[in-house]
Amino acid sequence: MSEEKQWYVMELNGCSEEEAMELINHAFANVEWGKRQSMGISHLTEKGVADLKEHVFKQGEAE
Repeated sequence: MSEEKQWYVMELNGCSEEEAMELINHAFANVEWGKRQSMGISHLTEKGVADLKEHVFKQGEAE
């Protein structure tokens, strides 16, 4: 199994931060993690997503 980190971005619309966390907790409640497996969750605002698009994914630059 690879030791490399995987990053995924999930967009949730129409729910509060509390509702989103409840959904995520429910979705991963029964996951059986291996000894070297774990998951972290980062909360991004719209500005944070815009910064990622501009600086990381380069979608904010003119072509």
